[in-house]
Amino acid sequence: MTESRTRTDTTLEDNVAHEEVVHERPADGATAVAPAVQVPPRRDRVRWGPVWAGLIVAVPTFLLLQVATLALGWWDVGPGDTGNNADWFSGINGLIALFLGGLTAGASAVWRGFSDGLLHGILVWALSVVSIVFLTLFGGGALLGSLAGVVTDVTSIQQANLPDVAAGQAADVATSSASWAALGLGLGIVAASIGGVLGAKMWPSRTDAERQRVAA
Repeated sequence: MTESRTRTDTTLEDNVAHEEVVHERPADGATAVAPAVQVPPRRDRVRWGPVWAGLIVAVPTFLLLQVATLALGWWDVGPGDTGNNADWFSGINGLIALFLGGLTAGASAVWRGFSDGLLHGILVWALSVVSIVFLTLFGGGALLGSLAGVVTDVTSIQQANLPDVAAGQAADVATSSASWAALGLGLGIVAASIGGVLGAKMWPSRTDAERQRVAA
């Protein structure tokens, strides 16, 4: 019985050795299989580095465009002017800045794709809105457009002791400003999302680059 078990073990060892040789040296004419690409696992879908980069691009770009259009005299800020022209320029400047911020975030992220670019663009928009509100509360509302005006109008109405008629008129103005600000926020998230999606398609992703390197 011991001799039979010894022969069985010897036969198994020979088969394993034979299989190892076959795997190491494929037969003539057989196609060698390329090694699998080692791609790091995706722990999450958000890369905060590109999001902060997009914010750093968006906010200074917006401030630069605001100052430039104001310096060129394109804003209606004189006596008797309604200021509608300034609101339009602020909205356009915000859309351009958010588009460039989303484009930066999507282009600098490791993971590419429609959903990744869309998500990073939305996050750039969200952080930009928070930054605008923060700057408004610290006295930077003069250059930040209609959203900043809504924040300051609501605060002044709550703090001022106005007659009922004047308070009602001020509330109507704040409501109208809030409507335009809501429209601007909606267009802003669209602009940032489009920028993020286009940025994600600008260069090949890390996975595609690894596959091309292995194929070469």
